[in-house]
Amino acid sequence: TFLDSQQAQYPLGTGRDFTWGSAVSLMGKNIAMIENTVGRCSGEGIHAGVHIRFGGGDGFAHIQVHNLTLRNNRIFDTWSGPLYISNVDADAGTPSIVEGNVIWMTGNTDYHYNGAGGYPQYGIGIGSESPRNDGNTAYGTNFFAGARNMILRNNVVSNALRPFILATEPGQDTTN
Repeated sequence: TFLDSQQAQYPLGTGRDFTWGSAVSLMGKNIAMIENTVGRCSGEGIHAGVHIRFGGGDGFAHIQVHNLTLRNNRIFDTWSGPLYISNVDADAGTPSIVEGNVIWMTGNTDYHYNGAGGYPQYGIGIGSESPRNDGNTAYGTNFFAGARNMILRNNVVSNALRPFILATEPGQDTTN
């Protein structure tokens, strides 16, 4: 159970700069997160394939997840998106699996950033926030695959402005 990650640090309407505080950040290979409860946090509930700023510098480190399983987790009341998947890759024959997760928001305005009325901008977000893989080096040169080769099934999202978003742009693949 992962609860109360930096909740009090971000009061709404103060105009203060903020730092992100995901409750769970997943990085690496062959990761399974099964039957956990995540909630009441200041950033994403679960963020897989993250970009992190180390040491206060201007650059980000982009860390990919390879072969991910997120199954039967419960995620609630997060300040950003409850489940955000970026830079997650898998082999085409053994895709990453996101299934049976339940995501809900209570409408508590302590837990929203881009949303309105206490609800987050999205419930499940799939995207690619890594440097581009098309030769454009504006954001670095690690050439990650983006978010690809995954199966999403039997997830339940309630009280999000958009239950699901899929983001892609040229050079940052979000495929399969």
